[in-house]
Order: sequence, then structure tokens, then C-alpha cells
Amino acid sequence: LEFRRVLFRSLDDGPVLELRLNDQIGREILRDGDFEPELRQAMLTMVKPGMTVLDVGANLGFYTVLLAHAVTPAGRVVAFEPNPVMQEELRHNLALNQFEHVTLQPVALGKGEGELTFHCPPPGAEGHGSLQPNDSFSVQQTIRVRCRSLDAVCEELRLPAVDVVKLDVEGAELQVFHGATRLLSSPHRP
Repeated sequence: LEFRRVLFRSLDDGPVLELRLNDQIGREILRDGDFEPELRQAMLTMVKPGMTVLDVGANLGFYTVLLAHAVTPAGRVVAFEPNPVMQEELRHNLALNQFEHVTLQPVALGKGEGELTFHCPPPGAEGHGSLQPNDSFSVQQTIRVRCRSLDAVCEELRLPAVDVVKLDVEGAELQVFHGATRLLSSPHRP
């Protein structure tokens, strides 16, 4: 029962998510029919068809699939997720929705290129994994993950402009900004 999956149709007859019953965020979505409703609504009012959106800290893909639905195939979503467990959940939810205009970047974002230690929580709390241990979970194990700067990824993907960035990386937001100086200072900054 712990790893049983349940299909969930998100709000507004939008995309579909498959959630694990042992996942804290998945249970919240199933219980409430939503996740962070104020943030979700604020983001969806900003995002329009054809936009380019970055989901930094994509987790299981709740925001990624909502954003991909909102930008339509005329737009683009780039999702960043360093945790291999959550990458698999995200890949599955993208395939379930047949979103071909979403690119998954399986990396952490920071000031530059290299490797970082990622702190993995126990099963069911993987969405809280982070580059720093914190009080929200007990560290089950540590793994090495690739780190890149957001500027380098945007250049590699040839993103002419980024319209919106959703950023939730468990306290490492400042490091992401340090690696995004070109993006944040460009005339077309998000």
C-alpha cells in the first residue's frame, strides 16, 4: 500500500498527475485537491501561451505540468530537479501528459559548474531533499549531484528570453541567483 499510485486530475480540467500515497506532497494534493493554492493562482495569472517558464525545484511536477498546460505547446518549460527519485516522478508525469515542450534538466543550480552534496530524506519525504541538511527531515543518505549555473543552461538551451521563473530550492535560492546574473540583468529579464 505504501507505494501505491493514484491518478489525480488537477484543477481546471488541466493536466493529470500520478501520485504516490506515501509521498507527503502527493497526499496533500489528494487531500486538498490542490497544493499551495495562492501561489498556484498567482503563477497561473502571470503565465500565458507561448511563454518560456523555468521551474527550478520541480519536485514531482505539480507546477511543471500546470505551467506546461498554461504555456501550451507554443511555449516552453524547463524543469530543474537534482533528486533522482523526484526526477523519475517528474518524467512519469510529463509522459503521462504527453508534454513534449518541457525539458528536464537533472541538475542543481548554483553559482557555477561542479558537483554538490545532496541530502536525501527518507522515502515519502523526497520532495524536501536539499543541498543543506535542515530540520524538516532526517538525512537518509547523501549523494553527489551535478551543479550548473542558470546562465550556462540558458545559453546552452538557446533561450532568447525567460518570462517567468518559479524557484523553490529549499533554502538554496541565493546560490541560484548568483549563477543567473546575465539572465537577471538582461533587457528581457523575467
